[in-house]
Amino acid sequence: MRRFGWLVLAGAAIACGSGSGGGSSGPAMIDGVQVMAGFDPGVPAPAPSDGFQVILPIISNIQPGASDEWCTWTSFTMPEATRVNAGYGYQTESGHHVILYYTMEPKPAGTNRICTDTDMATIRYSMIGGTQGGIKDQLPGNLAVTIPKGAQIVVNHHYVNATANVMPQAQSAMTVYYDKNASYTPAGSFVVLNTSMSVPSGSHSIDIVGTMEHDFNAWTFLPHAHQYATHVTIDHVSGGKTDRLFDTDWNAAYMFHPPITTYDPSKAYAFHKGDQVHVHCDYDNTTSGNLTFGPEMCLFYAATVDPNLYGNLATDDGVWGPY
Repeated sequence: MRRFGWLVLAGAAIACGSGSGGGSSGPAMIDGVQVMAGFDPGVPAPAPSDGFQVILPIISNIQPGASDEWCTWTSFTMPEATRVNAGYGYQTESGHHVILYYTMEPKPAGTNRICTDTDMATIRYSMIGGTQGGIKDQLPGNLAVTIPKGAQIVVNHHYVNATANVMPQAQSAMTVYYDKNASYTPAGSFVVLNTSMSVPSGSHSIDIVGTMEHDFNAWTFLPHAHQYATHVTIDHVSGGKTDRLFDTDWNAAYMFHPPITTYDPSKAYAFHKGDQVHVHCDYDNTTSGNLTFGPEMCLFYAATVDPNLYGNLATDDGVWGPY
């Protein structure tokens, strides 16, 4: 399955921990990582027993129209299976997302590069995310995600420059909190998309159909597209009946803050095995070339209550697999 997490590097390798520093001379630093002037991760680093904070390297010279997705392998390896249920992701201007992943195929801590399809095939989505300006992600109730013993934490940080000017610098941070509840309910997700999408110049649309391979109970879901989308509809077809989940005139701001539907996890929205999700996206492609996945998108995401431990799954042009 192709990557779809959501591409030059300047500054030092990643460092993790608590506190901030830097004297009156020299570049500003947080735990040994150079940061942009005035950069603030948004929240203080938690105590080691409560979680961890990752400061990502500065990304420089993001070109106009760029969609730059970076992967950074951290110094955090879970000594035991560890549950997480909350986090705070922060990005400066042009940030599209910062997301917590993990891998069972470790690389040297501080490895930082534009993500490849191979990279994205070897890391697994966790749950914590954020975008420019900062977003707190708190799972409701006693939902939590388990990161396996021996897993190395990898952070995916994505920058989209929708302006006509070079973005000189951008930077991200991720703060993660451990779940300490005595009991918990596993959380997961599924995505319906087509990473082979291609939209020619002019007014065009694409349709994607995902057939559910399991029963899923979703406590929140959302559509996602980028700046050239004009309208998005999401339909759930079950037993011959259609429930329209979204019918949205799209605007560029939704690229960072899309419309979201949320339910109480105890009364989650049911998708049954064999049901279909129909995703329809209209575009006004004002460029001279085709819009492809990454710079543009069309997808449906659902966060699930996951007692059967399906984990995080995606149907990419009808083919299911983990992500």
